Amino acid sequence: MLNTPSPTPKLKVDPTGHYPDVKPTRLLGAGGFIFGWAAEAFTRPESIRETLENRYGFGSLFPMDMTISPTGVLSYPEDPDLYPLFSITGTRPGSSTEEVFYMYEHAIVAFSSSEIDSKNGFFISRMD
Repeated sequence: MLNTPSPTPKLKVDPTGHYPDVKPTRLLGAGGFIFGWAAEAFTRPESIRETLENRYGFGSLFPMDMTISPTGVLSYPEDPDLYPLFSITGTRPGSSTEEVFYMYEHAIVAFSSSEIDSKNGFFISRMD
């Protein structure tokens, strides 16, 4: 039996505590349209990637070769770490798995994915 999706996905602003001096509304605003699209993805049966690609309008998302930590911090050799501005966690309709979406500076996103091109169970891409 599949889990019933949570009526409201869980939003965490600054989930790692890296931005203590930045107002939450500013961190959410940095996500632009992507914030709304990500929240919508948790109300739809298709994958997060499919929802984002359909709303984005510029074609497919391409994977980035970055490493993600268990707390959502992104790393790439010789670059400074990227900390999530916010995260959204929930269960999509028709899914039995809780999924997570992270938003970063530079329009970089990471979300739970079982796709073959995912990294550590996350698909990481840039939506600019």
